[in-house]
Amino acid sequence: MTSVLLMADVMGTGVLSLPSAASSIGWVLTCFSLVVFALCATYSGILLSNVRNDFFPSATSYAEVAALTGGAAFGTFTKMAILVNWGALLPYFLISLSESIALIDPRLCQWQSSLIGLALLLLPCQARTMHYISFLAVPSTLAILVSVACALATLDNLHAPTTAGPAPDQGFLQVYSAFSSFIFAYQGQSIFLEFMREMRDSTAFPRSATCAYLIMMLVYALTALTAYGLQGRAVSGFLPASMPDGGLKQFVGVCLVFHVTIAYVVTQQPFVRFFHAWLFPATVDEESHRARLHWTCIYGSYLIFAYLVANAIPFFAVVQELIGALLGAPIVFGWPAAFFVAACRSQVDSWRALPEKMGWGHAALCALFLLVAFPLFTILGTIGAVEDAVDAIKASGAPFTCASS
Repeated sequence: MTSVLLMADVMGTGVLSLPSAASSIGWVLTCFSLVVFALCATYSGILLSNVRNDFFPSATSYAEVAALTGGAAFGTFTKMAILVNWGALLPYFLISLSESIALIDPRLCQWQSSLIGLALLLLPCQARTMHYISFLAVPSTLAILVSVACALATLDNLHAPTTAGPAPDQGFLQVYSAFSSFIFAYQGQSIFLEFMREMRDSTAFPRSATCAYLIMMLVYALTALTAYGLQGRAVSGFLPASMPDGGLKQFVGVCLVFHVTIAYVVTQQPFVRFFHAWLFPATVDEESHRARLHWTCIYGSYLIFAYLVANAIPFFAVVQELIGALLGAPIVFGWPAAFFVAACRSQVDSWRALPEKMGWGHAALCALFLLVAFPLFTILGTIGAVEDAVDAIKASGAPFTCASS
């Protein structure tokens, strides 16, 4: 069930922009990204499992582990960063929901389709624990798989050119912003400790993560390589938009609406719970009308904020790149490795003894994560994504104008 929940949360609409990212970096780097970032994401999950199960079995979040390994200030900083990540993902999911609704009725304006998405989320968002929505994880995962299969099956072969390496018009920073889309598609580590908290046996988490990421890698590879091979540089940033109009496209829209709704609810659960505990601590663990009212006020307020953001920056692929670089890279490469290093360091007398305590393989991989991957993908990827966002904003109309999604 944990593997399925991981796929329901991680393997979401991020897969739908991978063909567009592939069109920027070409065949070789796409294959590299699909495999290497899957391995990195799996290894991050293993590190987090080791930290929790071997050092801090009572920890239930990134913020708690940060406080235990780096002190109160580091814990507070981490808590704010994770909240920003979850808070950024929720408007992104609303953009995805809007794009999915537009597949059903393309006559809708962006603000109209996102408003319908907001209305659809009101009832499901009342789920206050993972348990309440766990039974929907399997159909949610099936919905995204069916959507991808239908999209790939109906794509026209445009015989558009493809490239082995980066496309000629793609600069150095654009390559890193494309990498960010792959990082985003595999990113979900910020909620892994919450999953472990609700597992009966949290030591089984590495097996769950390995299974989930293997399946995700295969699905991502099939999607990105097939769509890029058929449509080349002409492939849409939101893959189903490349489908021919008709009943099947509308069916895919319905499947995606269901999937994105579940993904939104899974992500908002720890986010809203934090604010519930902060604003109304007396009712956070209650099952009462008052507790449900407090929960509704919090998630309802943020839904309105997400709606405004989704209409101010309604660019699916660009928002994905930005979140993947600015927030996804630190969450995948930075915190898990830092937690493991700090936890092992607390049990040895000197830094010289640290590699032996960690194991030389862990020491080398953590050094690669912290000293190379984390700063490289965060800094360069963010700069490239910001440039793409600026270009997209310049080319678009004003927010809330009635332009088709």
